[in-house]
Amino acid sequence: DGRTAVYRSERIEKNAFLQSLDNEEEEMEEKHSQQQRTCGVQTGTDEVGEGTSRTTTCTAAEKDRERAEVLEIGVQYWTDYAKWEFHHKSVLEVGGVWQTEPSSLAGFGDGRDLVRSAEMLEAINDRIRFFVEECDHLQGFQAIVDDSGGFAAVAADVLSEIADDYGRSPCLLFSVRPPVAAGGSISASQRSISEINNSLSYGVLSGLATCYVPMGRKEFMPQGSELGSGQGYFPHIVVNEAKPYHTSALYAAAIEACTLPWRLRREGSALAAEGPLGCTDLHSIVNMLHLRARMNIAAAAIAFPTSAISGPNAQASLMKAEKERMDEKCVHMTSQLKWLTEGMSDDRISSSLSSSASTALATVSGRPFSEMNVLRGARVSDPATGGYVTASVGDANAALCDSLSKEQRPMIMRHIVVAQQPLALPLPFPRLFRPYVTEHGDIEGAAAHQGRSFEPWRLKGGADVTSAPILARLSATAAILPALETAQDKLGPSSSRTGVADVLEKWGFSRVEVEEIRERLSDLVVGYGGGEGDEGDFMDFEDD
Repeated sequence: DGRTAVYRSERIEKNAFLQSLDNEEEEMEEKHSQQQRTCGVQTGTDEVGEGTSRTTTCTAAEKDRERAEVLEIGVQYWTDYAKWEFHHKSVLEVGGVWQTEPSSLAGFGDGRDLVRSAEMLEAINDRIRFFVEECDHLQGFQAIVDDSGGFAAVAADVLSEIADDYGRSPCLLFSVRPPVAAGGSISASQRSISEINNSLSYGVLSGLATCYVPMGRKEFMPQGSELGSGQGYFPHIVVNEAKPYHTSALYAAAIEACTLPWRLRREGSALAAEGPLGCTDLHSIVNMLHLRARMNIAAAAIAFPTSAISGPNAQASLMKAEKERMDEKCVHMTSQLKWLTEGMSDDRISSSLSSSASTALATVSGRPFSEMNVLRGARVSDPATGGYVTASVGDANAALCDSLSKEQRPMIMRHIVVAQQPLALPLPFPRLFRPYVTEHGDIEGAAAHQGRSFEPWRLKGGADVTSAPILARLSATAAILPALETAQDKLGPSSSRTGVADVLEKWGFSRVEVEEIRERLSDLVVGYGGGEGDEGDFMDFEDD
């Protein structure tokens, strides 16, 4: 009838954190201008200058903590703590979706038609083509998506376009999902939709990516426990699962560590020059994790921050009693790894959350086929000071190899990456660290605090901990089989009785599409379970 509807939303203003950065930049520019106008003028004595410097440093640290506290209290969007500006080609507005209506993309099918128009597909291809042409050498594609809702379908359409145009380039897909507690209590229907989303992500996205890495735990804290209770999934950090701000920081740390190998530069002998060890490219890592045609899913695990290693050179000069004391402080490295992938067979999160964190935390094991281990910024005990220093690449590599040998697991292929540089933590990094974690991620006096409660305000973030050692693992392992079986069961023969078939039909999935997804899930279960029909169909390694 010719009528139109106009929707407008208020402009999202910068929060106090970003405004403070802008104000600081303006003050620095003004100060620089004043220095230029008064160039060469000095006042005051050295003693006054030193005192002023100490006061300024103290004031700056206090300002940093105040800024970080603003984020802890009121962050709503990830752009609230993004300190960078985006290229206009890196942002694509999806029409018809409003930020004030999150329920509009609650299900996988809600996003199926968002980018399928010729205009949207052309816009997507234009942006991808722009950045591809900027590359000197295209290693592949790295994608991150929240596949717990409609954006999973958007990602599927984007990945399909990439596969059509750049089929020989590998695509590594990280899926990140918020914990169940992030949305508060959910109804039975919402839980069912979440389970369907999970099944479709495994069945659809894993088939479009060269390697698919699902990340997203359902919970990080015991039900009913408080942040300062001393309990939790990780031994040295506390994740408030009600805040996506917290969980996203944890996943970002894991992804940053896992993607390090193809961001490193090869410069001569790594061990001789104390440069990084294990530099490689994305193609090699993806091929290693994608050993078989029906097996392209890798589980993610991290130890963050890692405990210090005991350096062999340092131990040689210690008396026996002192050596034993230092060894007690240095924990078996890979035993600290905790899965970020939900539903692993050796994942004892349900039992561990009902007891203290010191007695039954989930560990990483299972039958692996191939894996990559990345160790950044390992710390070593220093007998001279009783503290810690950054370990050499050689010592860190030796400690990691020794720890891996103690796991005594059969392995087809393993890749190790070691770098001296720790994970640098930006100022907006949330307060996840327990009170005994030091500025450089050292774990001081953890045994004395184990299981003890503490005030939540004592947790430390980017204003207090500037860097931390981290161990990350991507593993193609049979331990993921229970998660695949759960996804398969949701879309199994009983789906018509449970209403799943009706939901899929509402979302526009045809019977043929559903059968293809079921077949894909069945292939994954057979591949990782070693069941009937598993012929050991190994992938061929090719160099582009």
